[in-house]
Amino acid sequence: MANLKIIIIDEIGKMECFSQKFKDFLWNLLSKPNPLLGSISLKGNKFIKKIKHLPEVRLVEVSKE
Repeated sequence: MANLKIIIIDEIGKMECFSQKFKDFLWNLLSKPNPLLGSISLKGNKFIKKIKHLPEVRLVEVSKE
């Protein structure tokens, strides 16, 4: 576990989901043992919903409050 690197992705949103290359890349990352920290759109298409419903995904909503 000491050699694992944290992967950071700044935004998985509507525009990013237009790129099949990005979606394939992200799906590949999600299959790795590396922890991934990212921001994801509150609302989204099927792909975003699929990511949010993965059992290993923990969502934390960040707001101004």
